[in-house]
Amino acid sequence: MIVNTHDEELIKKFLFKLYCCSEEKDWKISHGFMALQYLLYRNFSSPKLLNKMKPYSSEIVEFISKYYKNDWRKNIISIEIENQINKLIYADTPISFFKFLEIISIKNKNVLQAQAYNKNYFDSITKNIELTKGLTNNKKKINYTKDELKDIYLNKLKIDSNMWQSINDLCDRRNKNPLCHASCDAFSNKQDISISILNDINEINNLVDDIIKLYI
Repeated sequence: MIVNTHDEELIKKFLFKLYCCSEEKDWKISHGFMALQYLLYRNFSSPKLLNKMKPYSSEIVEFISKYYKNDWRKNIISIEIENQINKLIYADTPISFFKFLEIISIKNKNVLQAQAYNKNYFDSITKNIELTKGLTNNKKKINYTKDELKDIYLNKLKIDSNMWQSINDLCDRRNKNPLCHASCDAFSNKQDISISILNDINEINNLVDDIIKLYI
């Protein structure tokens, strides 16, 4: 990677090339990948590159702005429960990072990988709820089986049965993903698995919003 060379002249040429590709509307997926790698190394501290990238990767740039350049927690948690924010153990559960990787994977049309990161995102939210509610002192385990989720949500939190059924069904479907579970059943469905997985991801994200409002 060019940024690793610490050669300022080479880096300037690299950035100039990206700027030109953006202005000339010759931006390709590879340019987006290179720009993102550079931004990751520089802690997203290049407003000009973000601006040049925005017309071609608006969702990623918007996410960086909301969740890295600003207080990302306020974009996840509703205003009425903002006073609860400090109860969350964010340092031990990298929620924003998993969400970021999910969006990148969707942008790159890697839906299986996106679903795997979405699982990590949901499990991180679950860990925060466990810690906040005093259901556990274990800060290291941030990965749950369906039975463990059932114990947390249905038995301990007494979640609505319909909401649990949604979580249960989503667990069954994502366990068909070989990146989430030792299974290749996802490929046995003749329908477009990308549409199905993206629908599941959206459903999980909506569930997270509801769960946060209820338990945080």
